[in-house]
Amino acid sequence: IARTVSLTTGGSSNSTKTFRLRVGDVLRVGRGAASDFVVNLAGASTCHAELFLRGDSWPGEELQPSAASGSGSGDIALYVRDISKNGTGVRQSGATAAADGAAAVWRGLPRGSIVRLEDGALMLLPLRGRPSDADELAHTLTVRVGS
Repeated sequence: IARTVSLTTGGSSNSTKTFRLRVGDVLRVGRGAASDFVVNLAGASTCHAELFLRGDSWPGEELQPSAASGSGSGDIALYVRDISKNGTGVRQSGATAAADGAAAVWRGLPRGSIVRLEDGALMLLPLRGRPSDADELAHTLTVRVGS
């Protein structure tokens, strides 16, 4: 089983790259040339995060499911694992804004944790350690998952 995964950077660069992932493949995102999706973002780690396909759960893994992670039906889904120094933020596509109109809060991933990503989810690289004048949008990746 395979899925297409498209990553799009925010801000002025707005570049998109699409990958075909199979269960067992790992898509690495980071500053290093060895990453599959290279980002030139201050504060991002050489290898910042890993994306991969798995069932809703599997033995030996501590999952931190999203609020809308599904019924646990065993379907193949996309997950992210943070392996960075400065953290990764996740905002699912259905995240609602605060009552005062402020943007939805980023969910910080503890290093090594695994979270399911839904189609249209956003990832913030890095969650901490960006220059104070950095544009948040430029540090945001949009994740699209297809069949």
